[in-house]
Amino acid sequence: MIAYDALLASKSWSELVNRACLHGGDSDSTGVIACALWGAMHGFEGVFKTNFANVEYKKRAENVGEKLLKLHEQLYCLALPSNPLPRSD
Repeated sequence: MIAYDALLASKSWSELVNRACLHGGDSDSTGVIACALWGAMHGFEGVFKTNFANVEYKKRAENVGEKLLKLHEQLYCLALPSNPLPRSD
């Protein structure tokens, strides 16, 4: 619940980290959950490059992510923001 509350209340990456990671309790878990949700919603927007530039196995993770996205597109035929569905208005 802390991770979700932090996500809803935060207007920036820094604020999210302060709310989700810097509290008493199981802050590493709430931080990971909140940061993953931020990434799903905002990508790397506002995230300091030092937080992800030297991630171990970064290229491997990127390759897996790209393959999962392609598989998702094939299975569900969804358009991406770069190729939006026609508007009905």
